[in-house]
Amino acid sequence: MDSINMTAEVDLGVLVEEVVEAVTAGHAFAKLQHGSILSTTSREHGSTGTGRQIMSVNSLSGSESNAQESSEGSVSVLLDIEPKRSWLVRTQAGALRRIIMNLLGNSLKYTGSG
Repeated sequence: MDSINMTAEVDLGVLVEEVVEAVTAGHAFAKLQHGSILSTTSREHGSTGTGRQIMSVNSLSGSESNAQESSEGSVSVLLDIEPKRSWLVRTQAGALRRIIMNLLGNSLKYTGSG
């Protein structure tokens, strides 16, 4: 039985750039939402037995004050892809994307400033 060939020729520069843009945009959005819908507590809104939270309409409309202002410094992400004749590589693009997403995601998650 032949195995499915999961490898393909991909431009590594483009792949890394796409993943970095997506992860940093997601991190910026999550940081922007921190303190509103994403950081609600079960004490404020009640909790169901299944771990779900019941949110008030005020929290969804933004009329509650944001108790946790971000006092942390910002994190800068610099991506410098050296000009080269070809960044084409034969690899499993999905697996490589997941590795880069995990590395960058954890770096952004656990870095306060820099």
